[in-house]
Amino acid sequence: MHISSSDLHPHLLARMRQRGVTVEEMEETLNHGWEASDVKPGTIGKVMVFDYEAEWEGQFYQGLTREILAFCARICLSVCPALIPAHPG
Repeated sequence: MHISSSDLHPHLLARMRQRGVTVEEMEETLNHGWEASDVKPGTIGKVMVFDYEAEWEGQFYQGLTREILAFCARICLSVCPALIPAHPG
């Protein structure tokens, strides 16, 4: 699955920036993470742990890990025809 910034809601992008999560980490989590245990029906949930050595909110962190949980709705790949009852003339 490939995602880009344009695929994500502006609120989600703001939360990702606030938490120091990149689009690349989100994509890697969805593609290679393990199944999340608390996924609701109709949703894909993945978990992945990343090393974290970067500045966040004005402080540099080194030698840490962080867990990223990524959830997304399943995409319907087929179209179900609607049944329309016939009405007499």
